[in-house]
Amino acid sequence: EGRDETRKAFLTDLAVNQHGVASTQNQAFNALLFLFRHILKRDYDLKDRVVRAKMSKYIPTVLTREEVDAVLAELDDPFGLIVSMLYGCGLRLGECLNLRVSDLDFGENLVVVHDGKGKKDRSVPMPQKLKAQLERQVARVGKQLERDLKSWDFGGVFMPEALSRRRAVKEAKDFQWQWVFPSKLLTLVPKEGLYRRYHCYRQHVSPVIRKAVKKARIPKHVTAHTFRHSFASHLLAANVDLRTIQDLLGHSDIKTTMIYTHTVKSRTRKEMVSPLDL
Repeated sequence: EGRDETRKAFLTDLAVNQHGVASTQNQAFNALLFLFRHILKRDYDLKDRVVRAKMSKYIPTVLTREEVDAVLAELDDPFGLIVSMLYGCGLRLGECLNLRVSDLDFGENLVVVHDGKGKKDRSVPMPQKLKAQLERQVARVGKQLERDLKSWDFGGVFMPEALSRRRAVKEAKDFQWQWVFPSKLLTLVPKEGLYRRYHCYRQHVSPVIRKAVKKARIPKHVTAHTFRHSFASHLLAANVDLRTIQDLLGHSDIKTTMIYTHTVKSRTRKEMVSPLDL
């Protein structure tokens, strides 16, 4: 009974004293539920004795198309291309920075996102307006790789952890594994005595976006994720079907996608397109 009261106090504290949102409290509750049901093999029921956190009525910040263009006008490459991908493909910043050369399918006009949030792969249309820019970016990456390969202590790029060590070492210098948006500097790996290249750091992207928003005189709180929100809202405004938008965003639950119905009035349209091409 004492332990039960402790668990009750912990969950209540999240809502009352720490002002946690409902999703935070639910995550803690589900973790305890998993522990009891699957590890301890016991029933777990706090009934109605826990103060529940209130569901947030969060509505995402969305830019108009004119505001998106105004921000892009203040950005130099590669940051302009990165933000264009966030908006044009609905990518999370981490998904964009983790793109490798092989993830760009110029033949099928697709961008393949591996291991997105929730470890789910998906593909999204490559905006036609970005195809030439992406081809030039990939060409720059190829020239950079040529320079890197001239150094005896270049070990290649950092490889996915899922690959075997033997394959990671063998293929780290292959063009297909190079980052689309590589870091300017190499990183020394002391254990190997080699230098490897990582992708562009998100810490470098966010300040550039804030500066561009300020220059564009947009009175909104804009982050990298705002462009993903704008992607979804603009497609909804263009009458693209909500289920299609769910697939493009990689949402597991349609309820997550439905938040964008609060940002725009919409009809429906089935085909998959990029808002950059509307």
